[in-house]
Amino acid sequence: MKILTLTALVCSLTLSPLYASPQATCPASCNCDKTTPLQKLLLTSEQERKIMHIIAENMNTQRTVQFQLDAVREQIEALVSGYRLDEKNLDRLIKQQTMLLGKRMKDRALTQHKIYNLLTAEQKVHFKQIHQFWKLRTEDLNQLKSN
Repeated sequence: MKILTLTALVCSLTLSPLYASPQATCPASCNCDKTTPLQKLLLTSEQERKIMHIIAENMNTQRTVQFQLDAVREQIEALVSGYRLDEKNLDRLIKQQTMLLGKRMKDRALTQHKIYNLLTAEQKVHFKQIHQFWKLRTEDLNQLKSN
């Protein structure tokens, strides 16, 4: 179950802007553009193959990091539920968790960078537009949640 969750998380974080389909949110009667952002990039088969390879590598790394994070969280839970709380050990686990979360963010950025460098100039423009759209959408959703 954790592997499935991790796989979904990695895909959503890394490529959700590329694969998200407007059909999932638009009714059939809507006259909006039904092409997905990935289709708008017009990838060649070689580009698509390389991107899938990059994603597969990232998923393996993310899976390893997630297993490590799960182990750290279990250790923190064990400390909390124990008779005494060893603050030095808790500090060490928090630092380790912070390092792992930073590694996950760095890997995501590197993956996006590798994908971006595979694109042509026109595709890069579309790629930036896709990310800008999702950034604004995320900000709007976060603003709605805070109200």
